[in-house]
Amino acid sequence: MEARQPTGLKQAIQSMLPDAPGVVEGTVVQEAPLQVALANDAKMVLGENALIVPQHLTDHAITADIPGLGLAGTQLIVKGALRRGEGVYLLGVNNRKKYCILDRKG
Repeated sequence: MEARQPTGLKQAIQSMLPDAPGVVEGTVVQEAPLQVALANDAKMVLGENALIVPQHLTDHAITADIPGLGLAGTQLIVKGALRRGEGVYLLGVNNRKKYCILDRKG
């Protein structure tokens, strides 16, 4: 069976668009620098240049008031960094040249 040719302008434009981005699964294989292997392609290991990591998945400092202890403007360290072996959900962006880590699995 031969491939169907677009018959209208809308179909022609849609046939030129890349595949819609989809959520894929991965596993952290290295913490520093961060590397994630895609679940559907173990040979595809994404380095930190190809990853967009939201703040909640990093170790970071916040300033907080703790009224019960009488502390104001206290610096707290949030230990949220991804660890080796953790599963993650990723969203391919920029024609899958970069991947945004959405969250941990589970």
